Amino acid sequence: FGVIDFNLAKSEKVSVSIFDINGNLVKDIYTQTRSAGAHKAAFSAQDMNAGVYFVRLQTPSHVAQQTLVVVK
Repeated sequence: FGVIDFNLAKSEKVSVSIFDINGNLVKDIYTQTRSAGAHKAAFSAQDMNAGVYFVRLQTPSHVAQQTLVVVK
């Protein structure tokens, strides 16, 4: 189980996804419109193999990416 924390400056549609090291989509956590402020995106890595992944948070005005390491 993992949690991704993020803040939005304004209300926007947000997409949170996990990609493998080769850029393949592994998991869509969600795509929703969220209000301005602090938010959390919870996900389970139980069905993922151990390894390095990338979490991408994307809005119409911004893209952020962070490394995620799954250890089993």
